[in-house]
Amino acid sequence: MEWEILGDLGIRLNHKEEAKEAYQRSLDSMRFSQKPWLKLLEMYSEEGDLQRSLQAAIRVAAYQYADYGEMTVGFSTNPDGEGHLTYSEPSSTLRPLPGASSN
Repeated sequence: MEWEILGDLGIRLNHKEEAKEAYQRSLDSMRFSQKPWLKLLEMYSEEGDLQRSLQAAIRVAAYQYADYGEMTVGFSTNPDGEGHLTYSEPSSTLRPLPGASSN
């Protein structure tokens, strides 16, 4: 949690490299949080680091899937060779719980 706070502070003070390092260190902790991955995804995307952006997007998708059960992340390229990440939000329809009867 402390590293996330330091990462947020680094962003506010426009110290992007220090913020990135703090978010990376927060991933070493045993605390479950997708926030560092989201922040790193933004930073890697701004830098144009496609490989790290994809890795972060996969982690975010995995956390989202664990939390919400439905999320897809896709990657496409346009004719100019530029890559784009896309994702779909979980649907708003709720599934009945197993064993629950509908009245």
